[in-house]
Amino acid sequence: QKLGFRFWGGDKTWIAPERDWWEKIPPLQLDAGGYDRQISGNGIKMISPVCGETGLQIKRTVSISHDGTITLDQEMTNYGHGTVCKGIWNVTQLLRPCDVYLPTKKENIRSYHKEDPTLPDHCVVLAQEGDLTCIPCRDSQVFKFGGMIDVGQVLCLCDTPDGQVALLKIFSVDVKGRYLHRSMIEIFNSNIHGYLEVEIHAPGAKLKSGDFMSHSQEWRLKRYPRTAGPQDIYIDLISRRT
Repeated sequence: QKLGFRFWGGDKTWIAPERDWWEKIPPLQLDAGGYDRQISGNGIKMISPVCGETGLQIKRTVSISHDGTITLDQEMTNYGHGTVCKGIWNVTQLLRPCDVYLPTKKENIRSYHKEDPTLPDHCVVLAQEGDLTCIPCRDSQVFKFGGMIDVGQVLCLCDTPDGQVALLKIFSVDVKGRYLHRSMIEIFNSNIHGYLEVEIHAPGAKLKSGDFMSHSQEWRLKRYPRTAGPQDIYIDLISRRT
């Protein structure tokens, strides 16, 4: 099998910043290595090998509560000999068509085609809907947006034959933290496959040998009729008690 970027789909934990990757490929042992697993109650912990390229190890714990809420806990440990500056970078791939809503003004979100020469210009227009900015991911244009958001939340509304499936991700942000892509969240739309990526960043951290950092997310999923608006869905999911 040829070396190179491998398309796994689903949800994964990458390491920021991307500029440290060799040939724009995620560290192979962390992205494509065999993970050990441990079952604990209503969750599963996945443990990567220690990466020979970076000295890092990733642990991902996924658990499901009685009401269907999913919790993702991510941990990164430096087992190398030196100090590194890295950040946890979570990537979730979703099928199109899907609209992504960010709790911020659209002026806070930038298109990456102006800073990444591999990305072309595009005709995607961001829309302001109340306190939310909508990034429509509905066709095969390739684009990437990112920026700083006011609170750690992102709402994804995916069209299905039976209505809408809503995914709300809730996570912590640090307004004083150093984000290694200058973004708390990034949205990438593929022109090759029928998917988009919701990419959530933790602040970067200097990790000495033996140090670790962690970051968690809560996922709330629910079906809604096609007539339900994004603002009402957002408020309903935020107010849902877990």
